[in-house]
Amino acid sequence: MTRFKTAFAGLALVALTACAALGISPADTFNKKVLVAYESVATAANVAGDLYQAGKLDEEEKAKVVDALEEIVDAIAAADAIGDVDLGQAETRLQTALAALNVLNAYLESQNE
Repeated sequence: MTRFKTAFAGLALVALTACAALGISPADTFNKKVLVAYESVATAANVAGDLYQAGKLDEEEKAKVVDALEEIVDAIAAADAIGDVDLGQAETRLQTALAALNVLNAYLESQNE
């Protein structure tokens, strides 16, 4: 299992365990989904940093990943900002941001092979 998969599996396990221990259901509300999205961005940033340190991303690739992560964070923030006004639109925007994050994660995983 790659470090990337291990990091996400560990994060998911910790989140599920913490939620279960606290009696909280995992990401069942929009606000919880937003928090998980931000945590996923942080994990992707850590993975990218590890790949850069390992020489699997060069300076240009790292810069592109940072730019992509910043855009994803902006998209999550925009979704969160309209969550109280138009939950349907907010959910759609959040799903779009998460789709972009999934693409970025797939790229990072491919660099770790």
